[in-house]
Amino acid sequence: MSSVLPGHMRSYAASQGHRVSEATRGFVYNADITSIVEFLDIGTRATELR
Repeated sequence: MSSVLPGHMRSYAASQGHRVSEATRGFVYNADITSIVEFLDIGTRATELR
């Protein structure tokens, strides 16, 4: 992702144990399937948008 993660995505990523900041962006390279699924889950979780 070239864009900075929105606040609700940063919050979810932080709750999953990832280090995040105001400038956090998503990036996965040469990852295992578990990491790819987690990355997609963070990027597509819509529960905070309602």
